[in-house]
Amino acid sequence: MKTEADKIPMTAKLLSQKQALRRLHKVAESKQSHLTTLWDNYNRADHPLSSLQLLEELGKITKKFSKADLRAISGAEEDEESD
Repeated sequence: MKTEADKIPMTAKLLSQKQALRRLHKVAESKQSHLTTLWDNYNRADHPLSSLQLLEELGKITKKFSKADLRAISGAEEDEESD
């Protein structure tokens, strides 16, 4: 039983790391989806986005997802510190 009890902190740490990776993957998938939609809007034949609009939207997406990445990473670091 002692060996099983000794494994609990390591198991908890692995689970928290797995959750952090899931959050990062979710953010990355969402970012990719937004970028694909934006690129499709830029390349469409009827009413395409201008280069300036594309750059502005890319800036918004980058800002939004940089904050999300930072939250996911800092959440993972907080989980590790609490162990």
